[in-house]
Amino acid sequence: MSEVYEMKSTSRQSAVIGNEIELSRNNVFRLILQTTIVNNSVNPDAGVEITFVYQRKSSKEQWENEVSKPLTTTKIGELRKLILSSSQTLRLYEYLRDFYAISASGGVRPGETSLVVGRKDEIILTDSEKTRIIKSLIEHDYTEDVWNAIANEKPDLATRLADAMIQAERKKGLEELEQTMNNDQPENWWQDFFERNIWIFGYGLRYQILKTVAPQPTLSAPNLQGRGGQRGDFLHRTEADVRFTVIVEIKRPQTPLLKGHQYRTNVPALGEDVVGGVSQLQTECRDWEVLLSRSEANQELLSKNKVFTVQPKGILIVGNTSQLDTVAKHNAFELFRRNLVNPEIITYDELLERARFIVGSNEAQEQQ
Repeated sequence: MSEVYEMKSTSRQSAVIGNEIELSRNNVFRLILQTTIVNNSVNPDAGVEITFVYQRKSSKEQWENEVSKPLTTTKIGELRKLILSSSQTLRLYEYLRDFYAISASGGVRPGETSLVVGRKDEIILTDSEKTRIIKSLIEHDYTEDVWNAIANEKPDLATRLADAMIQAERKKGLEELEQTMNNDQPENWWQDFFERNIWIFGYGLRYQILKTVAPQPTLSAPNLQGRGGQRGDFLHRTEADVRFTVIVEIKRPQTPLLKGHQYRTNVPALGEDVVGGVSQLQTECRDWEVLLSRSEANQELLSKNKVFTVQPKGILIVGNTSQLDTVAKHNAFELFRRNLVNPEIITYDELLERARFIVGSNEAQEQQ
């Protein structure tokens, strides 16, 4: 059963337990226990001092300390002893166990403090107390210990917490994408964003999950980390028992999908960066398959992950479909990309909807 103790500091190194603790009692006498918690720098385990006090009931029905002679006055042959019954000894043991727990859990606290000592399944904590305990553990850098304890004691809870952390990061990435879509950020900003949020590429690409092999790989040098040559934005791989390389090229949301003039009547001209990006990716995919994937350095890197190269898939991230504000523009852009074998063209707003779907699907699963 849990006990509540009132502790009051008497110095920086000591505090008294204010509870009136009776070990035995009858109509006239009682034996009480007085306790002091000390911070013992010499022996930290020795943090409890106790005093036994006999008290007699006065004529006013008040308990008063029994006057006793100092031990120094004891004569030869005289015997003074204090005998505790088995039940009294058990009560003393139970109280000492609590006091040593108080000593071990922090010892002397400044001022007045209420402490609850008991079995952990008996103690009920309020939400504010739980929050305070969790914050204290984090502030004292016990985060890893807490996580390991959760993983050992409640592995299912640890899994749910890990999933929740991943979901929270994805929601943060989705919010950043939504807020930045209309900002005029350079390509290298988007390269950094997608490197931090690879999960956005993870669904909907022919139902293959994509994982990054290397960010900004060198695609026309002897190996992925080589200097010089043409750099792609990402070298991905599909995720399965057998994996295949995917090359991603990133433009900007504001990149024009179509030119401002028509090539022929009702035939809008495709944007320079769209045509150039397609040509660039096709060249990169060809170079990677024919030359670079076969180099000894790259083969060693890819073989560790069981990644193979067979006509690499290219993905071009470019522009926004809001630019397609006429039927002729719809048709010109969609017919162009539908009849491409490689690469696949995805606009930023389509990628945004994919991110919303991923985040929303995970939240729906959590609510089931």
